[in-house]
Amino acid sequence: MLCVRLSLVAVNLAYGQGQGQGQLLMPSWIMGIDVVLMSSLVATLAASAGALISLRAATVRQAQQTSSAAFLLLFMPLMFVPSLPQQWHARLFE
Repeated sequence: MLCVRLSLVAVNLAYGQGQGQGQLLMPSWIMGIDVVLMSSLVATLAASAGALISLRAATVRQAQQTSSAAFLLLFMPLMFVPSLPQQWHARLFE
């Protein structure tokens, strides 16, 4: 939530409408609720996954390696999406 607040400040400093006119760039209230809910859900999911992994691991090192491997397997393919051909992009995002 701190990052969300800092991003609002940065966006308003960079792209705000005039200085001293009181016009701030703010997301809609629905988007604000979505950000709060989704960040809470992601944090809860990450904490739950970490707790489950640490319960099954014999050592702290094993828990860290397991969670790192899971993170890499889930998010490493997303790094290669921009390098895919345009036809694959269209099919992937249909």
